[in-house]
Amino acid sequence: MSLLASAGSPLHAGDPPSADPIVAHTYQSVVPLGSDAILLQPTKQLVYVVVSAGSQALEGVQRMGRDTYALLRTSAGQPLSHYPDYVDFVVSASLVKKLLLDFPPYKVETALSPADYLSQLQFQVRIYRGLHVREVKPALVRIETSDDRSLTYRVSFAMRDVPIEDRVVLEVLDPDGQRLSKFYMGL
Repeated sequence: MSLLASAGSPLHAGDPPSADPIVAHTYQSVVPLGSDAILLQPTKQLVYVVVSAGSQALEGVQRMGRDTYALLRTSAGQPLSHYPDYVDFVVSASLVKKLLLDFPPYKVETALSPADYLSQLQFQVRIYRGLHVREVKPALVRIETSDDRSLTYRVSFAMRDVPIEDRVVLEVLDPDGQRLSKFYMGL
């Protein structure tokens, strides 16, 4: 899923060529990345995972376009060539009673209680450049809020020197380190 815009107008293939780039999107420091549903078995407990990415360095970044050419500029107007050095992902995992999304949940077998399962989630970022993949482990994982039905993690990654052309994917892993879900961060 690509980042959502807070302002601007989309570029259309039929737009006339122009000499000046058009602002297609202006990004905020917190960007929603998506959600997923997991069904824990044998308890039949439904879990929703909602993820956003954040960095002050993203505040005011503009996606500019002209004809088929696009570029990113910082809030100061400089070309943006790399992802921010530090990115925080906020991952909320909640136990729910009813399916709210229009796609079936991913079924997962576990002997853990739903609360224990949520408290043992793991995270990693994969950075793709062509066929090359690099894994980045979190610099810090904090539980920001917790109650008997939900947990909110803040997962911080140091991602120095990642070109904007690379694909950055947050993976949510189960307590055994197997991938449950993935969320694409694209600019």
